[in-house]
Amino acid sequence: MKNNHLYTIFTVISIIVISVVSVPFTYAAVPSSVSNFTGSISGTSASLSWKTPAESDLSEFELRYSTSPLNDGNFSIATQYTGTPHPFSGQTQTMTVNGLNANTTYYFGLKLYNIMGEFSGIAFITVSPGGGGGGGQGCPSPFSVMNFSGTPNSASVITLSWQTQTQSDLSEFDLRYSKNQITEGTFYISTQYTGTPHPFSGQTQTMTVNGLETNTKYYFAIKIFNLCGSGSPFVTTSATTNSGGGGGGGGGGGGSGGGPILPVAGYKIIINNDAERTDTRDVNLTLTAVSASQMKISNKADVSDASWEAYTDKKSWILSEGYGKKTVYVKYRNSNNEESIIVFDDIQYGNEPSPIPTPTPIPTPTPIPTPIPVPQPPRGEVLGARTLDFNTLMVNWGVSRKNNLADLNKDGEVDNRDVYELMRDWTEMKVDKNYKTQSGTIISFAPTRLTVVEGQEFYAIVTVEPGTNEKTYTAQVKLQYPKDLLEFKSVTYWDNWVPVIRPEYDIHDVDKGIIVKTAGYPEGFTEKKVFGVFRFVAKKPGAGAISFGENAYVLDAENYNKLAGAQIPSVLGFSTLDNGSPQLKLLASILSLGEGTNGITFFVIFIFFLILYALYLWYKSKGTEEDEE
Repeated sequence: MKNNHLYTIFTVISIIVISVVSVPFTYAAVPSSVSNFTGSISGTSASLSWKTPAESDLSEFELRYSTSPLNDGNFSIATQYTGTPHPFSGQTQTMTVNGLNANTTYYFGLKLYNIMGEFSGIAFITVSPGGGGGGGQGCPSPFSVMNFSGTPNSASVITLSWQTQTQSDLSEFDLRYSKNQITEGTFYISTQYTGTPHPFSGQTQTMTVNGLETNTKYYFAIKIFNLCGSGSPFVTTSATTNSGGGGGGGGGGGGSGGGPILPVAGYKIIINNDAERTDTRDVNLTLTAVSASQMKISNKADVSDASWEAYTDKKSWILSEGYGKKTVYVKYRNSNNEESIIVFDDIQYGNEPSPIPTPTPIPTPTPIPTPIPVPQPPRGEVLGARTLDFNTLMVNWGVSRKNNLADLNKDGEVDNRDVYELMRDWTEMKVDKNYKTQSGTIISFAPTRLTVVEGQEFYAIVTVEPGTNEKTYTAQVKLQYPKDLLEFKSVTYWDNWVPVIRPEYDIHDVDKGIIVKTAGYPEGFTEKKVFGVFRFVAKKPGAGAISFGENAYVLDAENYNKLAGAQIPSVLGFSTLDNGSPQLKLLASILSLGEGTNGITFFVIFIFFLILYALYLWYKSKGTEEDEE
């Protein structure tokens, strides 16, 4: 009887103790404030920078600003700025706030939330024109695209074209369309069109929108995002599908321009839509050049007989007299009078063969000097033009690359423009699986274990770490996930990675739960790098794992796969709880304490409950002895 009383008393005490312990434990999980919060203003934009605390379960930022000083009391009524990046634990993060008044001092406040809805203290700064602290320029919001236009191709297809401005760290486009005009209020509720190309800095880009209705006017809007998640203002255009042929495109719409005058890039000329021959001297030229304001066109190779004229992308032209192969030459320049090289295209005029040239007398041979052996470049660094691949561009990346065969557009620099050229005339990646010695290169997940609730979004960070004294350039990551438990949302490539947007290199098979992502790191790297952040949503309760699939690779300069023959044991194990109550969210947070830097906290709590259980057993045995007496 006495033992039963002791059991009841201990149970009540345990409930009270656990309840009391849970309160401070819950509040102990409140995130810390950001540190090193600084900013600067240029024109109508403010660049902000801060250090995110190295803590788990971070969810989102809340940024507010005002032209009056902010404090804890008026923070919630200040203007909220949307589009803040996702918190990345322990990282320095940046963003740009646009649409401010020029020559005005602004006050900013930043608050950090975790997945429990708990929030940090507010970090405040004052930013004045010409003043303010530190960085923020590392990741400004991208410029909007320029020259956005649409042209109907058929009764159900419209081709869109735009110029992507020169800027770094571009991630993806967001294209929306509707039968009604698109505004700020309707952008995100308009239909999103998937399959947009990857942004290529400084290039004119095109894509087709299929499956449209016949003889219908459509409105299009496009934004561009960078790796920080910051988006540009959107730009609009419109076009009407054909009713049976012909039809014109819509003009470009709003959006921001600005920025410096860009050098001429992406220049080319095409005769009669790249036809092989023509029966008439009258032809049509298609002219392409990013940032061109003027052009010279001629039938002479040095265009010396031509005058500068306003740039246009279409022009009628008359070939030179006489049957045979005809060549048209063009040179472009921008408003700073910076000229491109001369580019050309040719076409066969008529069926008659080109006249046979008069033989040139053969000069008296002269002694041929003994050739001096020239060392061959290492395999994978400078290959013949027909065998260049993506990894070769990563190896040869940089300026002062004149006469380098990886400089596909011959501008003296291997960069994104050459990636663009390679994408147009693609060469499959060469992967040599015959490794010479076992490499120490590894790929891994962070975290490796977590607990979430149904409907919760979480992130899997994939890292690549070269072996000792090894340098790698291109990586292909294959992930397998339980499609019934998880939904894959997106991937954000980190740092300077250049993604390969090709069918066999960029795959998401929803039916099989397989993701394939490929990217290169310009000039390579020798230390551990974050490859990308993969975003998932937990669909329903259950347990499973995200794992690396077979045939992943990490390439060195010679295209050897440094993962060949290696085991890749790293997985991200997860458990999903039913989204039934706040207590379950707390439980998910507690169960996730064993991850990363929270191991010590988890161990301390485990020891506490172990001691509590030992006390229970001791009191129970004590009560049994007294009953026997």
